[in-house]
Amino acid sequence: CISQPQDTNFFNETASFYHHQSPSEYQRGMPWYERCFAHCAPSQKRGEAAVNYLFDKQAPQRIAARFPRAKIIMILRDPTERLYSHYLHAYKQIARPFNDVIQTQPDFVAQGFYYQHITHYLSHFPREQLLIAIYDDALENPHLFMQRMYEFIGVDATFTPPSIDKKINVTASKVAPPILLFYRLQRGVVASSRGKR
Repeated sequence: CISQPQDTNFFNETASFYHHQSPSEYQRGMPWYERCFAHCAPSQKRGEAAVNYLFDKQAPQRIAARFPRAKIIMILRDPTERLYSHYLHAYKQIARPFNDVIQTQPDFVAQGFYYQHITHYLSHFPREQLLIAIYDDALENPHLFMQRMYEFIGVDATFTPPSIDKKINVTASKVAPPILLFYRLQRGVVASSRGKR
C-alpha cells in the first residue's frame, strides 16, 4: 500500500534547491507520517516512492532509526539522462539554462553519484535489505521488473497492476545530444583527474 502522497519526503533533511517547501515534514512527527497510510489495511505492507531519499544525507539514518527492517528499493537511471530529465522536470520552477544549473548547483549533479548514496545506505542497512534495480530494465520488461520488486518485499509476485504498461511522468522523449556529450566529457575528465591522485 503506497502512502498518500506517494512521496511524503518525511525523512528528508533538505528539499531540492528549486522547491519552495520547507523540509519540515520530519518535525511533524510519526503521527503525521502514519496518517499518510490511513487508507491502508492493517495486513498490507506499506511503503512510499520518494526519489529524494536516495541522496538525502539524513534519510538513511532516520529511516533506519524508525524502521530498521525496512526494505529499500533503489531504481537507478543513467546518471546523465537522470540529470537532464530532472532539469526538464524542474524547469517550470527555475527557468534557467541547463549549463547554469549544473555549474551553480553541485548537489543537482551529485544526485547521480550513486556509489556514494548506496554506500551511505549500506552503513545503516544490511545488503540483503537493499534491492538495486536499473531503470532501463523496467522499460524493457515491466512485468518481470515488477515481479522482482514484489518478490523482494514479500508480496504476491503474480499480481499485475492495471497501470503497468502506462507511461507516467514523462518529461522528454529525447535528451539533447550536445548536452549529454558535454556532461559525459566533463564527468570523464573529473573521474580521470581523481584517478591520478
